[in-house]
Amino acid sequence: MRWAMVGVSSSILTLLLGSVIGTLAAGKGLLGGLSNGVINIFVLLPKLVTMIVLATFLGSSSRNLILLIAAFSWVGTARNVRAKVIHLNAQPFIENCMIQGYSRKHIILRHILPNLYDVLLSRFLLGVNSCIMMESTLSFLGFGDLYHPTWGTMINFAYKRGAFLRQAYAYLLSPGVCIMLLSLSFYLISLYFEHRQAAIQEKKELESLWQQCVAFHGHGCGGLAVGFRAVLYAWELFGCDSPSEDEKIVCVAETDACGVDAIQALLSCTVGKGNLIFNLQGKNAFSFYRRSDGKSFRLVLRPTPEKTKDERLAWLMDGDFHEMFDVKEAPEPIPEEARIFKTVTCSVCGERFAESFAHLQNGEIVCSACYRPYTRGL
Repeated sequence: MRWAMVGVSSSILTLLLGSVIGTLAAGKGLLGGLSNGVINIFVLLPKLVTMIVLATFLGSSSRNLILLIAAFSWVGTARNVRAKVIHLNAQPFIENCMIQGYSRKHIILRHILPNLYDVLLSRFLLGVNSCIMMESTLSFLGFGDLYHPTWGTMINFAYKRGAFLRQAYAYLLSPGVCIMLLSLSFYLISLYFEHRQAAIQEKKELESLWQQCVAFHGHGCGGLAVGFRAVLYAWELFGCDSPSEDEKIVCVAETDACGVDAIQALLSCTVGKGNLIFNLQGKNAFSFYRRSDGKSFRLVLRPTPEKTKDERLAWLMDGDFHEMFDVKEAPEPIPEEARIFKTVTCSVCGERFAESFAHLQNGEIVCSACYRPYTRGL
């Protein structure tokens, strides 16, 4: 179990060093500049060669191995922590703390460090993996603690005693396979936590988008959820997570119900910009167009199960939107972009209006309200 002590201890020290230096490097001023300089220097150092040279002078003991591995393994953690802290510093809740006069120490301990747990957990698990591999490498090269053999030392002993020449491959493969399986297990555990954290983050982002729709609409309801889920499906079909350019995504809505507000809130489709068009058919159906490449499709809501109002809302929010909508071809070509028309004056009421709504009556221009069509009573 000596490999476990060296690996875990080195990873803990790596985590502490990386967290402190990464947090300092995210700051401004002399301390931040010095911390960034230290990080850049250690990035450029040839890690393995430097460790071998230092191990030659310091001696091969477990304590020296732990210190050496930690001293040259913290750079990745520091860079990740620095990026995360810079991201957190730009968040509104950190700015509010600064405005209220909280000290930098209070902000770091109470607000920044608790939000680093996902980065630190991932880096710790990957660090254990890396430290075990580094310890095995140094032990194989003869710099391990001979009084406490590890798998790397076992491979070293076997190699020096001619296991390869005598074709006694089991003495070489057995500890090597153990090192590989152990490293793989820590890597898979780290992947699990990364995916778990990504799922939690995605849920938070979806909740934030939903709250944005609710704030725009005024309340949450099943109709709003239909539009919300239609937008998420449209983003997936377009291969993006938000519209890239203003007015480049057009929606033709066949309903004027609550779901249209979600489309306005998230896709920036509005009547005024000409990229929200109503073709009222009384159907929960939306045709989406992207002007940049001409891609288009029509989403039609499938029949929903008979449920209460709250149950229907929960079903719409938690269900798979792939099973909620049918994807069909858009029935019409891409609508033309909105145009700006000249303004003319009505000869009857004197009010000004867009010339596209102009009528000619008795040789004069009149608006739609003043125009009297000739129907002969039909």
